Amino acid sequence: MKLILTFLVLICSSCLQQHSKLPPSDLSVVVQEDTDLKQEIDNPQLAGLEEYVKGTTLIAVITDIRVETKKSETEDEHRISARVTELLKGTADKNIKFEMVTESEEAVLFDETTIICLCEKEGAWYWAGAGSVFPAEDIFIAKAKEIALATDKAVSPVFCE
Repeated sequence: MKLILTFLVLICSSCLQQHSKLPPSDLSVVVQEDTDLKQEIDNPQLAGLEEYVKGTTLIAVITDIRVETKKSETEDEHRISARVTELLKGTADKNIKFEMVTESEEAVLFDETTIICLCEKEGAWYWAGAGSVFPAEDIFIAKAKEIALATDKAVSPVFCE
């Protein structure tokens, strides 16, 4: 709904500019006042969030993140443990463990609290890949919940295949 409103506001602003005697800067202020709306328009991470919510098995807000790394010449295997503060999609225990494989010496960094998108294979959680970690900001949490509710449960988690 918010995306439709965003689209309508932008279209209406354009129409008003064409048929109004007001300078364009006076009209653009109306769109700029809603910071959540502006962030949603300008933030490409939100589009990525939508793809990952639709394409993964579990979406959770996590904190107390600990990373243990096993290094090799070509890749590093990371075992991550964290506390789940909120489930946005799927089911999981309050404490979760998942695996992540990166290129050798690639840094694995998380914000103190973050949104993670995970896949499941044979009862174990694993990282869905680059781009599957998002800031645990209100706009991202709300968007993830909205998408998860609207997503057909029969859709195959494409990032998990």
